[in-house]
Amino acid sequence: MMRVVADQVVRDEVLNPQHSYIVQAPAGSGKTGLITQRFLVLLAMVQEPEEIIAITFTRKAAGEMRQRIFQALQSASVDSEPAEAHDKKTWQLARTVLQQSQRCGWDLLQQPQRLMIQTIDSLCASIVRQMPLLSGFGSVPVICEDAEEFYQQAALRTIADFESRDPWSEDVCYLLTYLDNNKRRMQELLINMLGKRDQWLRHISIESDRELDRASLEEALMAEVDTHLHKLKQHLPSELEQELFRFARFAADNRGGSKPATSALLACLQGVAGFTQNLEEDYSVWRALAFLLLTGQGTWRKQVTKANGFPADKKETKLEFKDFIIQFSEHDTFRELLHAVTTLPALGYQDDDWHTLQTLFQVLRLADAHLRIVFQERGMIDFVGMSLAANHALGKVDEPSDLLLALDYRMQHILVDEYQDTSFNQYSLLEKLTAGWQPDDGRTLFLVGDPMQSIYRFREAEVGLFLQTKTQGIGSVALNSRELSVNFRSSCSVVDWVNQHFPSILAVEDDFSVGAVSYLPSIAYDQSDMEQAVFIHPFINRDDEGEAALVVDLVQRAAQENPLSTTAILVRNRSHLLSIIPALHHAGLRFRALDIESLGQRPVIRDLLAITRSLLLPADRIAWLAVLRAPWCGLSLHDMHVLANQNRYQTIPFVLQQLDSVEGLSTDGRRRLGQIVDLLLMAQRERMRISLRRAVEGLWLALGGPATVAQQKDLEDTEVFFYLLEQMEEARALDDVAVFEEKVGRLFSSPDVGAGDALQIMTLHKSKGLEFDTVIIPGLGRPPRSSESRLLYWMERPADDVTGSHLLMGPMERFARRDKDTIKEYIKALEGEKMQHEFARFVYVAVTRAKYRVHLLGHIKASNKDGDRVLSAPPKASLLATLWPVLEQDYIAALDQQIAWPLVNEDIMERPLCSISRHAEGWVLPEPLPGLSIHKQQDLEVDNVAVEFSWASENARISGTVIHRLLQDFVINEGGLIQQDKIKQYNSIARVLLAREGMPSLYLDNAVERVVGALVKTLTSTRGRWMFSDKHRDIHAEYALVSLLQDRPARLVIDRTFIDEQGVRWIIDYKTGSHVGHDVDVFIEREKERYQAQLNRYARAMAVLGDEEIMLALYFPVMDEWVEWDWGALV
Repeated sequence: MMRVVADQVVRDEVLNPQHSYIVQAPAGSGKTGLITQRFLVLLAMVQEPEEIIAITFTRKAAGEMRQRIFQALQSASVDSEPAEAHDKKTWQLARTVLQQSQRCGWDLLQQPQRLMIQTIDSLCASIVRQMPLLSGFGSVPVICEDAEEFYQQAALRTIADFESRDPWSEDVCYLLTYLDNNKRRMQELLINMLGKRDQWLRHISIESDRELDRASLEEALMAEVDTHLHKLKQHLPSELEQELFRFARFAADNRGGSKPATSALLACLQGVAGFTQNLEEDYSVWRALAFLLLTGQGTWRKQVTKANGFPADKKETKLEFKDFIIQFSEHDTFRELLHAVTTLPALGYQDDDWHTLQTLFQVLRLADAHLRIVFQERGMIDFVGMSLAANHALGKVDEPSDLLLALDYRMQHILVDEYQDTSFNQYSLLEKLTAGWQPDDGRTLFLVGDPMQSIYRFREAEVGLFLQTKTQGIGSVALNSRELSVNFRSSCSVVDWVNQHFPSILAVEDDFSVGAVSYLPSIAYDQSDMEQAVFIHPFINRDDEGEAALVVDLVQRAAQENPLSTTAILVRNRSHLLSIIPALHHAGLRFRALDIESLGQRPVIRDLLAITRSLLLPADRIAWLAVLRAPWCGLSLHDMHVLANQNRYQTIPFVLQQLDSVEGLSTDGRRRLGQIVDLLLMAQRERMRISLRRAVEGLWLALGGPATVAQQKDLEDTEVFFYLLEQMEEARALDDVAVFEEKVGRLFSSPDVGAGDALQIMTLHKSKGLEFDTVIIPGLGRPPRSSESRLLYWMERPADDVTGSHLLMGPMERFARRDKDTIKEYIKALEGEKMQHEFARFVYVAVTRAKYRVHLLGHIKASNKDGDRVLSAPPKASLLATLWPVLEQDYIAALDQQIAWPLVNEDIMERPLCSISRHAEGWVLPEPLPGLSIHKQQDLEVDNVAVEFSWASENARISGTVIHRLLQDFVINEGGLIQQDKIKQYNSIARVLLAREGMPSLYLDNAVERVVGALVKTLTSTRGRWMFSDKHRDIHAEYALVSLLQDRPARLVIDRTFIDEQGVRWIIDYKTGSHVGHDVDVFIEREKERYQAQLNRYARAMAVLGDEEIMLALYFPVMDEWVEWDWGALV
């Protein structure tokens, strides 16, 4: 029986190509499938495919959408109509598109590049390419991924202008003085601002539409205060108002015992009878009332004294006032609004602050100008610059450029995925692209996203734009707002838990001014699972090791319950993994970590940094001692101490030259130094004759560095290091080694690709769009790092006319300023409120990644108070604080319980955690292989001759990849032993691997049958048994090596090679293609002709490793066919 999709009516409606929609699609609701179907509907009705443009925010999302659409077209061209409702609908839509493609001559199956699916950055780049002069570039620059060094150069040039005679030098000098003449601090602040200049340039650039005079900015401040006081007045209980003013007048008349500041605050209440229409007077009154009624923490006062205007001799009035305050106890909203009065900004700027603000505008414009020059000099640009240029090239909404008019004619339909992550600059781009659209002119806009998953404020993603667009549309385009509700990902138990608790975690109602998003309930598509899904693991007081041990236990238990399941460890900050990653290593658990482990923290990279510093800075004693301590030498601490103190006024290289005269060295230390000292001194002498990369890499190889690492990923990390070193040397950017080390620190270690997908570790941001069987979220009790200071603070706030906005701006505080700048503090408070709402969305994203199980781990402090153990409140910015309304009772229950978490095996813990090892005693560098010679350094060629890829063969490619993976896995894990029960297990494994590689569900069953069939044929046939026999020697699977072919280095990967019992070296390449028909021999012979040259290259590479006879073969696992030839007969 076919299941009913509860929101199918909505899904069908939003495919209507005559209307524009904004669709809220919660986690697991099939958003990508929906936008794919919408794209197909539009393709079937347009004249040219280029009339439709689909925009995403990441390359991954664009690739997935492109893949989905093309696979739908491919399926409709060759397969019969599927039975499943969603796939059937997609198939039918794709079928219609193919008919349109044939009528119009598009030939989409052969020309998929006509499908306009691109990232927002790619769209901006294409706009700039079309109008190079209007964009301000001329020739199109190259986009750089990391523009930090360009920001640094622009910042340094800006600071250097304080010594010039240019008109702006006074502004630079003023700002430098404002920052206590701290050039380094000013440089850091400017770099930070340049990286997010798209956020402030639209406000302060000369071309901005907004006036930045003092009157307009102070008007915004007054509007902000006035709006808040109006709300406050509405929530003041009318029956208590007159009594409140009676007590207020009393306090003002008796303020003599108060401090001067308090007396001045209460003075405005003297003779007050009510509120006036004067904003300044009412503001002062409300601030004084807040002082009278509330404590500094915002709670109702329980005691009043002469400091509050109630002297001791007025006991009767004091008691009356205390009773009066009790009457407010049920008016909690009024209390919150009243307390917020104390954080409202001043109604205007002090003269010094206004001068500082104007100066900041000038200096930031100057820094932006310098950055443009730096980019032009290098012929490069960053993504921010490309986006700004694209917006500039389109002109203004009411003054469109020729390009915008041309695009307006060409673009008939725009689709935007993940619209909740839109920034103001990207919103402006969409507004311009749709500026000329008229109602019912046939053009449509389709926006899809989920504001509950908006977690990219650090990239200026403004969730309020989604909420605003739902009600107001974009420009002249009115949008029909619709919501999806069915969750196809998570089990019923997970969905029920989320539905039960997130209404109290997320906001009560939407408020785009503060980024507040209310919860939209979901319905689980699969209603069968009713087991417990969410598990709470409370820790009382911080215990990083205990938490790590529990994570290990949870991972192991999940794997034991289902070996094919996937588990993800999701963290808010990478620092939360400092104890967890070592614990996983100690437990022998391999994992794939995506952008988690810092490259600079890897032991092998630290050793390379030491070599680099020692060659660049011969006097760097620490670097030289680190080289001597590294695993290729392993000098003891005693011997290092002897060397370091031999002559404190000489460099370590000088001491090494006099090694024979050094007294106190141990025999072992002298032997170790003797093996490497000549290499070190030679490298130093040859330093200026070769490139730094060749010097560092050559010394590392000569010292036997590769032999000290235990993992393939360490060698991959060294490639990244050497490439960066080479790039920076070519750019002449190695004057400051610290800059290079900083760049290395910003890179991440390569993931362990051999670990598979069973266990993955990533940040919450990286988990977006993914799904796992089990999700573990540790570190809930830890707050994030405090936000960085900025030169300028700004925020747009909604105005009374609904579509307009006010701009709030405040400068950074002067160094050593005593009083707080209320404007800046108010803007920071608003940003904090927005972040608190985003913290709640973090939790939503994390929990909804899970299909079946969620584990929440976090600690909270407890202390003894009057003999009782009491829980402290969780840190305000922690995720535990966000979850506290839900989890508080679990922590209270755990407070007095002695919870014993699983401990990591002590024997395992005692083993050192290290991916490098010292050379064994007597180790020597192997001699070079015969026939190798030194050649000019050049990029490695990848051997890919005769390997073709096309959209049409994508499913076959995926199947082939999985077959290769399983055959390799069989060799590694089964050791050549063929067991029928093991083969059966691969049926489930193949399904998981195919799905992860992107095999559409429509073809999954057939693909599993094909893959497992190939595996069974291979491992049960006579030929297969022979290939995988453990009687062979020197056996390798997926054997990667680098060889010199025609005087050029090339990377080769051999599927399988071994030496048989007769001493013959076999080199076998798997070919996962198949052939239907009677001419199989002809097909195999053609495949031999096609791949013979490739295998001959493999043979030439392997020939230098030994003098065995070499036989070559192609094996076809799907057909269990084989063709071989003797390489020696060809040579």
